[in-house]
Amino acid sequence: MYFKTQVQIPSEEGRITQIISSKGEAHVYYTLHASSDAKTKDQPYRKCIGLACQDQPGMMYPNEAYVDMFPDKCPTDGADPELTEYILSHFRIQSGKLVRLMDFHIPSTPEEMEKNIERRKAGLPYWCNDPDLFAEQHVYQDKMTEYNRTMPTDTAARRQLLKEMFAEIGDDCMVETPVSANWGCHNVHLGCGVYINSGVTFVDDADICIGDNCLIGTGVTFCTAGHPVLPELRENDYQFELPIRIGRNVWIGSGVQIMPGVTIGDNSVIGAGSVVTKDIPADVVACGVPCKVQREICDRDKEFYYKDMKFPKL
Repeated sequence: MYFKTQVQIPSEEGRITQIISSKGEAHVYYTLHASSDAKTKDQPYRKCIGLACQDQPGMMYPNEAYVDMFPDKCPTDGADPELTEYILSHFRIQSGKLVRLMDFHIPSTPEEMEKNIERRKAGLPYWCNDPDLFAEQHVYQDKMTEYNRTMPTDTAARRQLLKEMFAEIGDDCMVETPVSANWGCHNVHLGCGVYINSGVTFVDDADICIGDNCLIGTGVTFCTAGHPVLPELRENDYQFELPIRIGRNVWIGSGVQIMPGVTIGDNSVIGAGSVVTKDIPADVVACGVPCKVQREICDRDKEFYYKDMKFPKL
């Protein structure tokens, strides 16, 4: 018999160790230390604390045996594997507590797999270990590795490999080695006249679009992928991906990190070491952690090229 009143699962009194179903009911067990008398003090027991609520994490309906303790064993009569599988796909034991995976779990049916792909395309959290999603990833990385091994003087081979590596690449682009990318630059789109210095990383799970005549400094990271803060989703390999868009004639200084979903407007300059977490408009100088607009590009920039250093008179 189960009481109708919901109570908090008392995980603070012990550590949840197992979820098991029997006769259509899901039970949660946790280990505690009895201290009713000297003989049983600090001895581990398991207690059946009741039926886990499927709609409220950390809650349960306690049963009549709630206060009874019994030896470290679990009932097996009338086991319900189907219900056990459902509970284990929606709840996890983590740090001795029962946590719910919201409505996210490892997809198993064709319908769930299709929904998982739809979530990825929409920029929503999705299970990232679907083998069908990443079947060709290493093929693209192999092509990138081949490019990184070329000699700087082998310009013809480099030009050909760049066309094979990138989703799009315009004329007069230069990519210094080494370059690193999750998908071997397969999802990176370059305009014309783009210069990418050495040690640049593209986390190109989603599209990265860079406009004409951009300058990308050493050690810049373009990161389209992120992970939810919720621990149980990260534990179960959930992530999300948002595209990055860089306008034309943008200069990104060395060591800049650009986060998922960011857009940087035309002609803007991003100072070295910045972490860009939000969109930056066109025609500005921005820097900092997090990156913020410092000023607009103005007439003074026609006179001074660096700090207080003036352009020489021709």
